[in-house]
Amino acid sequence: MRTNNKLYWNSDLYPEGKVEVQVTLANYADNDNLCVGLIRPCEDNGNDWEPFTDLTVNQHSLPPFHAYVDNRDYNRGAHEFLIRYGIAQPVDFPFPEHNGFRLFKFNAGRLKELAPEYYPMIARKLPPDKNATETMEYKNRQYPVRKIKDAYGFYIISTPELENALREGERQGDAEASEIREGICHFCTEEEIGQLTDEELIEDITRGTTNNHAILSISSPQI
Repeated sequence: MRTNNKLYWNSDLYPEGKVEVQVTLANYADNDNLCVGLIRPCEDNGNDWEPFTDLTVNQHSLPPFHAYVDNRDYNRGAHEFLIRYGIAQPVDFPFPEHNGFRLFKFNAGRLKELAPEYYPMIARKLPPDKNATETMEYKNRQYPVRKIKDAYGFYIISTPELENALREGERQGDAEASEIREGICHFCTEEEIGQLTDEELIEDITRGTTNNHAILSISSPQI
């Protein structure tokens, strides 16, 4: 149970006028929209947590970290709650309201801070940020690489151009080429490296389009 960043939901339904809650994160299955919910301590066992409410509702497809928020009935006060804790802010464009729900943009850093155990799950479905691609040098030439991870380990991905250079190096007896190629689990275009989500790349990897060393430790190879 996390004890930092305690959040409280104000409600007259509780003796103290508020209840402690924590943020949970997921994606809606049909369109990967962000789903944000709250959990609360179980009444019978304060060490366990149980569902409290879903703050978001799934409407049409939205950009990353955008979601419509339910502020009705039991969720009355949801807008103020999100703003007060710096979790999200209402947006006015392009569709500020839909079916009576208000569109909010959620603070990615705040979500990661409040729900670190859930955040990696939604982050895998997001387009990579501009710093996701690094470079690897081989024979005085730079090649793009990207490092991703899931529950099983780290994966390093690069381009067919590097694969071809490494295979040529192996044919010439270059031990470094073999070591580098053994550490790269998937080769795809530079555009795919820069645009595909972690989840999409991992799907490509698990479909078998990898070499035999797909799961890596973080220290091999050095980038």
